[in-house]
Amino acid sequence: MMKKSQEDTPHLGGGNKMTEDMKIRRYVIQTVYRNGRVPVRLPSSRELAERFQVSRSTVSLAMDRLKNDGFVSSVHGVGFFTVPRAPGSVQYGLPLIGLLYGDGKYQFYYKYEVLQLSAVAEALVRRGFNIRPIMIEAFRTGEFLEELTSFCIDGLYWGGLYEQIPVLAPLIEKKGIPVVTSNTKVMGINNVAFALKREDFSAVGQTVGDLLERLVLRHDLRVESVTVEE
Repeated sequence: MMKKSQEDTPHLGGGNKMTEDMKIRRYVIQTVYRNGRVPVRLPSSRELAERFQVSRSTVSLAMDRLKNDGFVSSVHGVGFFTVPRAPGSVQYGLPLIGLLYGDGKYQFYYKYEVLQLSAVAEALVRRGFNIRPIMIEAFRTGEFLEELTSFCIDGLYWGGLYEQIPVLAPLIEKKGIPVVTSNTKVMGINNVAFALKREDFSAVGQTVGDLLERLVLRHDLRVESVTVEE
């Protein structure tokens, strides 16, 4: 695919550090996701403030919003608890794979990118994963890693091209998150290479699915570089 110029790239603005209350919100929502239909007592306001290095007032604001949104409930004198999710189409607690494209600041995707991510997502869902689209605000390495790890994902597919992938991908794996990249070879990182003339990414999706299934479900951390050809 022809490389897009900076003017053609549909990026979001920003690049700000993740807000303090968003750290708490993501932590609580991931706790809800991991436990599904089982209520869990959350840490106290003091413990959350110490854990996320924020003020008690920030914790109170975040918890009030979560309570209003139906994610937590409070018991006077006891604390906050997650609200069990009702049975439905969402299977809570399944391994969660993040889908990240480029620098994570796209406002929308082009057809090529949509087809690629859709094929990968379908292959992962068929293997028993849930999907978490990843959008990143931060630019600095430390803040990028902090924001990415706040999603509490079990694995990551990083598609597209971005000059910081060789720097960031190994650091993400050091956080315990297996990474599969596309068309970006990084020492010690699984990669899928392809240059397709047709808009059929099913083979790419199957290959990415196989790699992440091996890495996340079977804990087989062998490193492979696979080329998908038409």
